[in-house]
This record gives sequence, C-alpha cells and structure tokens, in this order.
Amino acid sequence: MLDVLLAAALAVSIFNTLTFLWLGLTVLLLGEKGRWSSRMGALGLLLGAVFFVSHSMIIGRGATDTGSGMEFWWRLGWLPTVAAPLAWYTAMIRYAGLPPMRRYLHFALLAAMTVLGVTIVVLLLGDNPFRNYSALILGSNPPDAAPGVVSRLPRLVTSYLGFALLCYLLP
Repeated sequence: MLDVLLAAALAVSIFNTLTFLWLGLTVLLLGEKGRWSSRMGALGLLLGAVFFVSHSMIIGRGATDTGSGMEFWWRLGWLPTVAAPLAWYTAMIRYAGLPPMRRYLHFALLAAMTVLGVTIVVLLLGDNPFRNYSALILGSNPPDAAPGVVSRLPRLVTSYLGFALLCYLLP
C-alpha cells in the first residue's frame, strides 16, 4: 500500500514539474516582451518547477534515503519555496489593474515582503532547525546544532507562513 502511495506522490510531483515548466516557458516566450511583470510571472512558475524537480528526486529516491545527493536536493528546494511567492506578488501588482496610488502602496508592501523573504532565507541558512537532511530523517540533531532546535522552528514556520499568505493574498 505504501508503494502505491509513493508512486502516486511521485506521479503527481512529476506532473507538477512538467506543468510548471511548460507554463513558465510559455509565459517567458509568449508573454509581453520587455515587461518586468511577465518575466517575474515566468520566473515564479519556473521556480515552482525547480521546487518540484527537487521534490520528485527526494520522493523518487525514497524520503528516508540519506545517501549522497539527498542533501543537495533538500537544499535546492529552499530557494524556490521562498522566491516563488515573491515572484507571484511582483507579477500580480502589474496585472491587478490598480490605480497609481494603490500601486505605490503595493510597491512599498513589495519592499517589505522582499525584506521578509531575505530574512527567511537568512533563517534557512543560518538558524535552520532542519539544516541537515540526514539529521531530519534520522531524528537526531546535527552535530553543529545548539540545544533548542525545536524552539527555533516556530520562528521559521510562522515567518514563512505569514510571508507566503501575504504574497498570495495582498494582490
């Protein structure tokens, strides 16, 4: 039964990879030429494809596999996870049809979201309780982790959830 569920999860992940890649290339090649908003929308879709490539590789090798390469795929998924919502928000500012005064407000909010996104990336790189994939899978703390790994988790999770929700709901 577990094999069937893993095969289904892998199939959905590969489908999402191909869909995001197809949509990203379509927007990039056929979107409004020279428009930053079109390029940001394409970038967000292509970053979604990169995330699902990483996701597919982790599922395909087995999520509990800690062999060589898994650390790379684990870390590769971090950047698109943060950058895709920001690219979406940036693209939607253009296509929302906002009057100029509200557009300026959204550019200020975009700057705040960018600062929050950079903060999340810094937390992922410097204070990430899931820094080491094998430690996460095996249930042990990495040797370089200080005590209180679990106490840092809420800061990262709540920061990301707030960031993602704002990026998707503000437009």
